[in-house]
Amino acid sequence: MHFIEGIQCGLPVLYQADGGGIIEGARRFGICFRGDVQHAILEMRTRYPQWRQAVLADPPSGDRMCLEYRSLIQRLIVDR
Repeated sequence: MHFIEGIQCGLPVLYQADGGGIIEGARRFGICFRGDVQHAILEMRTRYPQWRQAVLADPPSGDRMCLEYRSLIQRLIVDR
């Protein structure tokens, strides 16, 4: 989960369109590319402050994820 660790450190993400599970986790935090990585790098360089702000505004949180899972499980138990 290298991309999540990078995001948690404040780094925007460049990711390949056929990158499997990274797409869902990274789309809010960076630029997707297919084939032309040079264009994606130049775009990131141009828009880096915007992407960095997006990352810093709401980085993924393991603690928040655990709390949300717990809440969901509790709701499912109660709704049985």
